[in-house]
Amino acid sequence: MRFQPCREDNIHRLLYTPGKLDAEVESLRRIRNSLGVLDWLEEEGSAETRWDLSELLNLQEEEGPAETEGDLSELLDLQQRVKTKISQSETILDLSRSFHLTASQLEALLQSEAAGSRDQQQIQNMLQTASTLKTEIVTISGGTCFSVEQLEVRLLSLDSRCVSRRDAAQRHKEKLRLTRLLSDDITQLRDSFKELKKRFNNLRFNFLKRNDRRGNTKAIRNHLQQVELNEEKLQALRKRVQGVAARLGSEVRDGGVAREAEDAVNQLQRQMGEFERSVGEHQKTLEMTCRLQLAMEEYQWWCEDASATIARVGRFSSECRSTDAVSVLQRQFETFVWPTVPQQEERIGQIRELATRLHGAEEGRRYVEKTVSKHSAMVASIRELSNDLMELQAKLKRSAKSDTNVFAIL
Repeated sequence: MRFQPCREDNIHRLLYTPGKLDAEVESLRRIRNSLGVLDWLEEEGSAETRWDLSELLNLQEEEGPAETEGDLSELLDLQQRVKTKISQSETILDLSRSFHLTASQLEALLQSEAAGSRDQQQIQNMLQTASTLKTEIVTISGGTCFSVEQLEVRLLSLDSRCVSRRDAAQRHKEKLRLTRLLSDDITQLRDSFKELKKRFNNLRFNFLKRNDRRGNTKAIRNHLQQVELNEEKLQALRKRVQGVAARLGSEVRDGGVAREAEDAVNQLQRQMGEFERSVGEHQKTLEMTCRLQLAMEEYQWWCEDASATIARVGRFSSECRSTDAVSVLQRQFETFVWPTVPQQEERIGQIRELATRLHGAEEGRRYVEKTVSKHSAMVASIRELSNDLMELQAKLKRSAKSDTNVFAIL
């Protein structure tokens, strides 16, 4: 054989020397240089093989086919192994370079702060690409001297980081969902409160501009019922706001978002507190107005009843012809009329107090002037009728005594 021993040793070393497919540029360059030497040896071997083949043919003529057949087969086999090694190694190196490039890009993306759905999908695609490349490398490098341990380690690290990133993205997405729901709830509550406040203000304005509100107890009561309904809706709204406030600590953990939501809730609660006080004051005003109007109506009923009683007693007294009949009228008058006078004077005091609280001292005084004047006139009429009855009884007594004297004379 004409093969030089040094060249055979070089080829054997390059064919079976282990190579690490790690991400170090120097390692890949070293393997690439080795392939360059192997390629050169293969080219040199091709040229010499042609010469060796010619030499072997000449020897075959001199020594016979049996003597040269083994050398020729060995030479062709070595040449084919060199070609296969070069092609296989080039493929493995190209795949390794793609794997490490993809892994580096994936690591850079994992270090970024973006966590959108598009980025997450890109991360999954790149991890799948890296996994596919690793699988191809393992498949092709089977039976070779290349080590894929570094690829396995790096892929496992990338997979772990991708899982952590996906979990963090899910938590971030859930946090955004809860924050959005909470923000929507606060906005809805704010809108509901504005609408409730608007309806109440319109309700109060329409009631206050009515000319008959002071003298219409039914209208006051109807308005009071509507105000109470608004107050109930406000309480229901406050409970919902309290529920949102309770969710702040458990659903929103981001400091800035939590403070913003808490400020919005606190502001809404303050506004509701002010509105609740306004509704309460208006409600108290309505209740006092209703009590004042009821007292006025009850006094008016008493005046009408007393006036009718005075007229009826006066009419009956004009028909009385005996002291006994007048005595009956006096007893009924003292039993059913005079005892009610102190009650009405107490009611007038209540009217004066309510009118002063509602309208102030001066306006309240003017408000009850007519009632006080009417009461004075009514008491005067009652007293006058009582005096008339007493005079009538005395007159009838004198008349009866005079008639007795006349009969006695006769």
